[in-house]
Amino acid sequence: MPHACILYSPNEPCHYEASSFEMVHDYVCFLPVEEKYNPLNLGLPVNKLFYTDMGHKITKSLETINWLQCFKQDEKMSSELFNLLKMLAEEQHLHQKNNTHRESAEKFEQLRLLIYENPKNWDIIKMATYVNLSRSRFSVKYKSIFGVTAVGDLGNARMCLAKRLLSTTDLTCHNIAAECGYEGTSFFMRKFKSQTGVTPN
Repeated sequence: MPHACILYSPNEPCHYEASSFEMVHDYVCFLPVEEKYNPLNLGLPVNKLFYTDMGHKITKSLETINWLQCFKQDEKMSSELFNLLKMLAEEQHLHQKNNTHRESAEKFEQLRLLIYENPKNWDIIKMATYVNLSRSRFSVKYKSIFGVTAVGDLGNARMCLAKRLLSTTDLTCHNIAAECGYEGTSFFMRKFKSQTGVTPN
């Protein structure tokens, strides 16, 4: 696909082609004599395809490297190459961070759906465990994503279910309290009245 990059290690057999567009490609051959030039040490993938949004910068940088190579400007060429690799590594790190954030947000969305489907099975510790975070870190992140506290949202999920059960079933207040995950019937009744202004009855 367009904007693909790959760094091959020495002696690695390679073949590449564009399947559905005219290919324009930039390349340079180098051997990392110093460890700082090793793409692996910079966190870049080797022998594995990755993508970049900096095609224009790469082209310009590789033109400079090839020009310096023609004039045997080895020190300047090495510096330009290192800056290019560093720039790519920083971009890949940012992509990875954004992907991690997106995956984390999706996990929180899944958790919220599960809570609203069946709030009685959840408490804050179980919620934090579901997304692999400590309780305090989880609480901060939950509020930053949804704008409400995890405790408040869990309480709201229980109350939503209670209202639905009250209006669509013949269950007693005792059974509804248990079904929604409240500690007891009297606690449920107090909560219900404080939020709605009327008793469940």
